[in-house]
Formats: sequence, structure tokens, C-alpha cells
Amino acid sequence: MASGMDRYLAPTQILILALSLLLGVGITLLLDRSPGDPNNKKSASIGHLKLIKSAIGALAVFGIVLLVARATFGSLIIATPFACFFSATPTLITNARRRREESSITQSWPDAIDHLSSAIRAGMNLSESLSAIGLRGPVPLRPLFIALGNDLATSMSLEESLARFCQACDDPIANQLVETVLIAHEVGGSEIGKLLRTFSQFLRLELQTREEIRVRQGWVVNGARIAVAAPWLLLALLSLRHESVIAFESPDGMLVIFSGAVLSVIAYLWMRRLGHLGQVAT
Repeated sequence: MASGMDRYLAPTQILILALSLLLGVGITLLLDRSPGDPNNKKSASIGHLKLIKSAIGALAVFGIVLLVARATFGSLIIATPFACFFSATPTLITNARRRREESSITQSWPDAIDHLSSAIRAGMNLSESLSAIGLRGPVPLRPLFIALGNDLATSMSLEESLARFCQACDDPIANQLVETVLIAHEVGGSEIGKLLRTFSQFLRLELQTREEIRVRQGWVVNGARIAVAAPWLLLALLSLRHESVIAFESPDGMLVIFSGAVLSVIAYLWMRRLGHLGQVAT
């Protein structure tokens, strides 16, 4: 009887394994938010390369976790969803690191604007003031302003240099700063220092407000993550018993696992969408 059941489940196990592998890679690609600018061939190619690396990493983690979980639980049916979920781990780590870097850059803009305002008050012209940020400004923004200073040091015009700067930053704060600088350059505004200080104060206030919202929201997001992970922790504990493994390998048990996996993915993606704050609006 057992051998007949094994023969009946073998094709089903292979199908579930294949679908879970595709689902794991699909989740990884869905969570990856760095596809590159489609209008920039170099950026797009880098984005495609990152997607390929993410897919390869997902496959590697899927295989390792599948072997470990299969050896622990003694069931391919139970091991497969764990391998599927863990396959998204490399992309989640990469996205978390990228968010920290983006947050560091965003938090540095008020200091950079203050440096620019101080340089202008000291009597430096716009080109010199912008280039000076690359030497004495906030560390996360220095590479961008160094590139801007190199452009300004050549025969490139201020407008063209700032246009390239905006494209490199891809940040609404940078766009607002560049617009302010260009207006001051065109009309010769004598109040640019005061305008920049006011811009910096409003930006700091907005960033502080967003940080408070993010901290409070973190409790809700972490609670949702725990709620999604709890049933799978329970499944892992139950699967340490041989009787539970036999029950989950039945058609009804596989339906429960599959339904739970689908609902967990939907709930997690929905939670991420609800928890998205978007970019800073200036």
C-alpha cells in the first residue's frame, strides 16, 4: 500500500518541486527593485545583470535549503516551501542594504545644502561652491559632487553639468536643488543663501517626520512578518514527528501546504505595498 502511494505521489512531488522553484525565482525577481533605467542602455544592462545574479543566487539557496530541509524533515513535500521562501533571502538582504544606502544619501542632503549656502556666503561663485561639496561635504554625496566638479572644471556649461548631475542622482531633492541653483544663476539672485537655508530647514523637518512615521510603521510591519512566519515555524515543529509528516504528504496535507504558501506570499507582498512610503516630495 505504501509503495503504491509513493508511486502515486512521485509525479506530484516533482510537479510541486518545479512549481515551487519557479515561484521562488519569481518572488526573487519581483522583490528586486533595481532593473535600471530603460532609457539608458548601460544602466539597463547592469540591471539585467543584477537580475541574473539574483536568479542564480535564488537557485543556489533553493537547492541548499531543499537538501537541508529534506534531511531534517524526511519529506520533499514539506521541504519544498521552506526552500522556496528562503530562495528570496539574497534579494531581501541586497534590497535592505540598498535601502540603507539610499536613506544615508537622503539624510545627507540638508548638510550638503548648508555647505553650499555657507560657501556662497563666503564669496565663492556657484561652480566653486558646488565643487567644494565634493571635498568637504557629506561623505555619501561626495562622489556625486566630485563628478559634478570634474564636469565644471572642463569646458562643459553649468546647465549641462547640472543636467548630468540630476541624471546621476535620480533624486527629487537633487532636482529641486538644481532648479534653485539654475534660477539663481540666470537671474543673479542675491537671496540664494537665504533660499537655500530655508530649503534645508523644510527638508530636515520633512525627513524627521518621515523617520518618525517609518519607526512607528516598523512595529506594524514586523508584526505582519511574524504573523506570516508563525504558521511555518509551527509546520517545522510538527514535521519533526513522523506521524505529522505522513499526514502532510497526503493529498489533503499537500493542499493545505500549497494554499498556505500562496496566502503567505500574497500577504507578504500586500504588507510591503501598504508599508511603502515612496520618495521624498519637495
